[in-house]
Amino acid sequence: MKRNYIILLGLVIGILISLLAFFYSSKSTSKSVIEYSVYIKGAVDPTLGKEDAKTIIIEYFDFTCPHCAHFHLEKLPKLYKNYIENGKVKFISKSFLLRPQSLYPALASRCAYEQNKYWEYSHKLFDEFLRSGPFAYNRANFIRIAYELKLDTLEFIKCFDSQKYKDIILRNVEEGLKDSIRATPTFIINGQKIEGDLPYEEFVKFIK
Repeated sequence: MKRNYIILLGLVIGILISLLAFFYSSKSTSKSVIEYSVYIKGAVDPTLGKEDAKTIIIEYFDFTCPHCAHFHLEKLPKLYKNYIENGKVKFISKSFLLRPQSLYPALASRCAYEQNKYWEYSHKLFDEFLRSGPFAYNRANFIRIAYELKLDTLEFIKCFDSQKYKDIILRNVEEGLKDSIRATPTFIINGQKIEGDLPYEEFVKFIK
């Protein structure tokens, strides 16, 4: 009887996992990775654009947030092409952890940042999250993405396993709490706080 119960429970769990994977797969945007070549190298937090930009956008986000994923895959490339690359906007990215498991993709992205591939790596993480849900966020996948982006994989593994950037990520969270961040994504555009994944046209209004 007990054995039959365990088998039945395993089947139910398997079906639930399959349904979740299908749900996230149907929402995938699967955009090709854009190369962000204009960024401030060595900034404490990953920063796109030029130092003297008149408009500063600070983003607080979480890798397990679907709205954050849609922003990064659909709107950030447009903002980069039209306003960031030409020096009009500086875009600063900060982690804000909504749940404990959010730490691990944040750590992986920081290890990619160490090798100047933060934006490409984050793009891949978000794309896989929309296709596979939270199941995409595991150590094997983090390493595979690093390999695909031609990072020094051994250095990446050492960085990730040591949780080298945990303190910086938690500092981002503390900064967000001081800024009264309650949800992700939240943007601070020249000091004005904006919550939610706005339509692209709304970002343009704030920039102008």
